[in-house]
Amino acid sequence: MSLITEFTPAVLKTLRPEIAADLAELSKKHGIAFNIGNASYTGISATFKLEMTLVGEVEGKSVKEIQEQKNKAEFCLHAPRFGLKASDFGAIVSIYGDDFRLVGIKPNSPTNRYLGEKIKGRKVFVLPANAVESQLKAA
Repeated sequence: MSLITEFTPAVLKTLRPEIAADLAELSKKHGIAFNIGNASYTGISATFKLEMTLVGEVEGKSVKEIQEQKNKAEFCLHAPRFGLKASDFGAIVSIYGDDFRLVGIKPNSPTNRYLGEKIKGRKVFVLPANAVESQLKAA
């Protein structure tokens, strides 16, 4: 392959499998699972999103279980900033007459900060911070 003179979608599409192959070697060496995400580029630079997960933490688990584990870790990290406890992950809150199980947090969102899985239907919704926090702090 000749030297790359400009980043284009075609170039990035060609590079992605090569990067994945190199990361596969690192994965075996260090026990880390790599996921190459979206790419952005200008003519002279390119960026790939790279997510790393400990392989021991994901082996034998479904995608949903892995995502829930990540959400729980993020919730536990950020909950104290908002006066909540790590143990509030999975708590049931009642919003707009429906019950939700807390399944995530969006720490940079000022108003709709929490993710709640509706008990009936299992669909995930964004929940208002003030309603969630007032219920959990009162408990």
